Amino acid sequence: MLHVEMVLFLCLVLLMCVLSQEPGSKVVADRYAVYWNRTNAK
Repeated sequence: MLHVEMVLFLCLVLLMCVLSQEPGSKVVADRYAVYWNRTNAK
């Protein structure tokens, strides 16, 4: 059952990150999104 607990923990951490919406992490995410779009232009 350790695997299930680990998945739930990761989901909880991800949820906390999404809800917190720290300016710093959002800027990094936006920059990464821009970089991703440039490298995968169709």
